[in-house]
Amino acid sequence: MLTIIRQYFESHYFALANTWLRMKRMPLTAILSISLIAISLSLPGTLLVVLGNAQSVLSKLDRPALISVYLTPRLASDTVTKIKSEILAMDGVEQTHLISAEDAFTQFEQQSEMQGSLSLFDDNPFPAVIEVSAQADYASGVSLNTLLVNLQQLRYVDRVETNIIWLQRLDGLVNFVQTLAWLLAVLFTMVVVLVISNIIRTEIDSRSEEIEVQELLGATGTFIRRPFLYSGLAYGLIGGIGAGIFIIVASSLIHSRLQNLSELYSIGWLEELNYFIIISNSVAAALAICLLGTWVPLLNYRKNIKRT
Repeated sequence: MLTIIRQYFESHYFALANTWLRMKRMPLTAILSISLIAISLSLPGTLLVVLGNAQSVLSKLDRPALISVYLTPRLASDTVTKIKSEILAMDGVEQTHLISAEDAFTQFEQQSEMQGSLSLFDDNPFPAVIEVSAQADYASGVSLNTLLVNLQQLRYVDRVETNIIWLQRLDGLVNFVQTLAWLLAVLFTMVVVLVISNIIRTEIDSRSEEIEVQELLGATGTFIRRPFLYSGLAYGLIGGIGAGIFIIVASSLIHSRLQNLSELYSIGWLEELNYFIIISNSVAAALAICLLGTWVPLLNYRKNIKRT
């Protein structure tokens, strides 16, 4: 029993040693292949990590359905008050807040350096604005659009704007980039599979005579396949570690920029990057992809490799 166990570990050690020797004999091929694996996996990986951080920022944004109703300029105060009452009585409106034309003029004057230009106007050119908070049932979709149309149709209403529109567009953009990232991940996965398949196929061709001798000596298919599987695992392990390091470096740089953005919007601190998760996921993905790429030529050459 102990002899069988010792022979089993010796065969694995022999396969690992041969894998290391083959990589040493072709260092340029090994370095280029590992670099291609690392870059191919790091590009979509970095994009997915960044998108995860961006989605965490978006999830923390305050998203009430706020609607700004701009009235025509130079309306009498009683007319503005009447319009505000009409809006408050509409379905879907929770509350309203009036920014008078005088307040709008004062705020603009305080926040800009155009006091001299504003003094050229004979009267106040700014319109009154009624900020409308929509109820939860009217915060999106058809209900929100209906409310916007009803507000726009009111008399003395110049235009209607809402913060929901740009947030929905931003969500749509993030979803589009996320889909693009997964498509890139699939494409780069196919590239890695093809690269590993070509490397293993070349090794099989170069060792065809050795394989025939091993079969004549009674070697099992598992014994013959083992060195090639270890080659794929070696490329996947080193390439996955390289991809994880690249993802960590790139994501850390972008993470700091997202942190500055979150502070501007008073969102707070983002969650720190989990380096262990990034490295482990990169290595696991690389190992799985390289094993897949290894099995493709092994299955194609199954007639030359004896099955167990």
